[in-house]
Amino acid sequence: MNPQTLSYSIVEYRHSHDTPLRALVGRLDDWFEHDTWQSIAPQLGPDTTLLAVDPSGRAVGFVVVRLEGETVGRITWAGVDPDWQRRGIGRDLFDHIIAEALAAGLTELRVETMSDTVDYAPFQRTRAFYQSLGFEPDIELGDRAQNGLATTDWSLDLLATV
Repeated sequence: MNPQTLSYSIVEYRHSHDTPLRALVGRLDDWFEHDTWQSIAPQLGPDTTLLAVDPSGRAVGFVVVRLEGETVGRITWAGVDPDWQRRGIGRDLFDHIIAEALAAGLTELRVETMSDTVDYAPFQRTRAFYQSLGFEPDIELGDRAQNGLATTDWSLDLLATV
């Protein structure tokens, strides 16, 4: 794929995007288990979901955010198609989420991801991405899923981003 020909738009989730988003989740098998769609689908609609879509309508990136109280947003799911990674799509999606969170009066965003004790390249890149946005590791959560993989909760002070 030629980076000069990349074109995408950021759109809010609409039910007509179920199929493209489901297909994207299927392409993220280095990060998500094969049945992850069953966990993501119920959150779509009630939570804020942004998609990056190419001109054909194919979803190439997404982020899902839920409110936790009046001032905290929680990133529950996010991903960018492996063929489109490292081209600014994730940063663009998060820039939109951060702007929307600030406009809504939120003061913090949080995200849980694999702990740095998990030596797996895809999650090393995920942690580096969150760190590049200003997220900081906050709370070690341990192996909450009981799958042998520890997680860490990260936070971003939104007021420090303005």
